[in-house]
Amino acid sequence: MTPLIELSGLTKDFGAFRALDGLDARLPRGSVGLLGPNGAGKSTLVKCLLGLLRPSAGRARLLGEDVARRPLALRRRVGYLPEVDCHLPGLSAVEFVAYAGELSGMPPRDAMTRAHEMLDLVGLADERYRPVHAASTGTRQRVKFAQAIVHDPEVVFLDEPTNGLDPRGREQMLALVAGLARAGVSVVYSSHLLADVERVCSEVLILREGRIIAAGPLEELRARTGAGWELRTRGDEEALRRELRARGIDYAALGPGRGVVRPARSSAALDEPVPSAPEPVPAAGNPDAPAVADPRSAAREDAASPVDRAAASESTGLPAGEGPQGEGGAPTADGDEATTRDVPSPPDAPSGGGALPGDAGVRSGESARPGPDGNSAGGEAFSAQAVATVPRRVFAAAAAAGCEVRRFVPLRSSLEDVFVAAVRAQEER
Repeated sequence: MTPLIELSGLTKDFGAFRALDGLDARLPRGSVGLLGPNGAGKSTLVKCLLGLLRPSAGRARLLGEDVARRPLALRRRVGYLPEVDCHLPGLSAVEFVAYAGELSGMPPRDAMTRAHEMLDLVGLADERYRPVHAASTGTRQRVKFAQAIVHDPEVVFLDEPTNGLDPRGREQMLALVAGLARAGVSVVYSSHLLADVERVCSEVLILREGRIIAAGPLEELRARTGAGWELRTRGDEEALRRELRARGIDYAALGPGRGVVRPARSSAALDEPVPSAPEPVPAAGNPDAPAVADPRSAAREDAASPVDRAAASESTGLPAGEGPQGEGGAPTADGDEATTRDVPSPPDAPSGGGALPGDAGVRSGESARPGPDGNSAGGEAFSAQAVATVPRRVFAAAAAAGCEVRRFVPLRSSLEDVFVAAVRAQEER
């Protein structure tokens, strides 16, 4: 499939100021978070991709089209919610949204019909007949969202869509964005709010000072940021620590027989062959844990368009604001002997999968807890090789130390950890 965005040496100068500095990236279709502090170049990049700004050098392609060569044709396939208000004074919400549809090439009658449908989707009833300029901030944001999707675009650019919203309005806006993503509409979500992006995006591109400091699938970036694994054992903890250190693994104790393991930041041991270890025998666990069905599958219904499928997805019963990273299941009580003894065989692949059977305490998908010294267990970037070899090294170390592994569960870094690690790596370079 044609990538959503392709950047090749993209540069944009404003006089002597360089807003974008040689960006190179290739992002697939789906939900993409465009992150960075204020002034990082997010809005400039969005405007270059929309054809509103001409690059000073390099090239940008959107949906396979060169944005500099066919900007008008491309805009019919794209929706845009700008950060600033763009309403026409005197127009009601339905008139404004219908006018946006006509600008995108829709016949007037079809545009008006579609405007009512989209305003229903965003939750505006009688407010649709009020002048937009006199509406509340939340209403104006909803109107901007409706005009961005009225012409059934293939991709929607959202520039700080939750700005000025109260907590309830923010939850509703994130639910609308998640509905678009579930319906198959690609979303480029530009924000400096990490929590918003983490909830609705599966890919991220992080900018700082006009340069890309991280890009790729969010789960892959989390796995490489080093939150680590929770390890619970029975046996000689000091012997285990020595064996782990000899294999290039750091161990941060969280209590008796319990700690977090992660790759040592610099260790030649990670380049050596992985020692073999006997397969551990899982003790009696919790085989009755119910499987949790993914309710998002119900959102993919046969509808006339992706935006219509987004409207249909509102009936699936998903919690407001649930995004592509929503998780099922619930942790059990920490310390329950019946649930802390389920241990898988040594994994062959890097962490990042679902929760293991009998999960308790810190579950898969939860950020790492600080160690006794107050430092977080996450925040460092590791190579894919280092991440992939940790599980077998841990089991080999436990076997060598004569320890029983009672629990080995991957921990997931937060997007904040990813961002901090990317900034640190850029500063070190």
